[in-house]
Amino acid sequence: MSIEETEQQVLRWAYDRGIFAESTEVTRWEKFLEEVGELGDAICQADIDEIKLEAGDVLVTMINGLHPYGLDLETCLWAAYEKISKRTGKMVDGMFVKDKK
Repeated sequence: MSIEETEQQVLRWAYDRGIFAESTEVTRWEKFLEEVGELGDAICQADIDEIKLEAGDVLVTMINGLHPYGLDLETCLWAAYEKISKRTGKMVDGMFVKDKK
């Protein structure tokens, strides 16, 4: 199944469960942040199975958060890539620090 098909399945699941009818943009983003925290915990534990599951949960909640704005993962990922592809910077203490303009 393609990422686009999977995204549509996630949206069907969300509609079937009343996610959009019974929540707000704010509560959906709160859920996203909760899932990001759980992903961070899994990464700290170096548990690959849990990382995979929690990364998927992050994507599900991101799909649900983006949908009301007419956005999808591919559109947002491409927009971010176009921005970062022109970025310059350097690695500092294990993190990429972009050059100031």
